[in-house]
Amino acid sequence: MIRLREISMFKEAHTAHANREDAERQIKEAMEIYKKIFDYLGIPYLISQRPEWDKFAGAVYTIAFDTVMPDGKTMQIGTVHYLGTNFSRVFDVKYLTPNGDWEYVHTTSYGISERVIAAMIAVHGMIRASHYRPT
Repeated sequence: MIRLREISMFKEAHTAHANREDAERQIKEAMEIYKKIFDYLGIPYLISQRPEWDKFAGAVYTIAFDTVMPDGKTMQIGTVHYLGTNFSRVFDVKYLTPNGDWEYVHTTSYGISERVIAAMIAVHGMIRASHYRPT
């Protein structure tokens, strides 16, 4: 569930917006949704903006959610990307403004996979195992 050749349950969203402000509002909303999911599942998480070398290729910036596994290593459990107009320029995705001009859309992308289930099992499995005392 942590390292799959093909991610079968990846839940991904892509959005298009007229401007950066609206796209970043969507990013904040996605982050709040992730927080609710991870809180509901009892998965502790850290939120960080990835450094330039670790962001999604083509993104202006990437926000990642990581959890600390029982062995002390971190595992990424969700990401949110502000793609700006980088992909809309490549694929020529535009919208018609009220003034009659064509402008490139600002896009976002985000997703989670079954890694979340693996994280939940690892985190809660270790908590339960640590309380188990054979008689």
